[in-house]
Amino acid sequence: MGLAHVTEALAADTRPTGRTSELTPARRELVIRLAPVAPPCFADRLSWLEYLCDAQIAANGHTRGPLDLRQAEPRFNHRLDFCDDCTARFSQQMQRVGRCKPDHLLSLNKPGDSHD
Repeated sequence: MGLAHVTEALAADTRPTGRTSELTPARRELVIRLAPVAPPCFADRLSWLEYLCDAQIAANGHTRGPLDLRQAEPRFNHRLDFCDDCTARFSQQMQRVGRCKPDHLLSLNKPGDSHD
């Protein structure tokens, strides 16, 4: 099973999870489509995509989530603070192995994609 297949399955998953708030299938697909390369602290692309979908739910329509919907064309929010949910223990572990990169998303930001 390739990663594309997993990504498609995650995007197509419409089963209720019991959360009080859910992403619509279209919004989930948008998060997955716009998601950049995962930071090195994430185990794999799937865990990154799951995190982003949960973060979009938690953002509850505010601009602090993974998606910037203020423009005509939705964009990924490269200022997303994915370290906000990190524990001190995990951060220290990732620092020891050189995988703690808080600037990861900002380093990927292209001119014109700023989240001003």
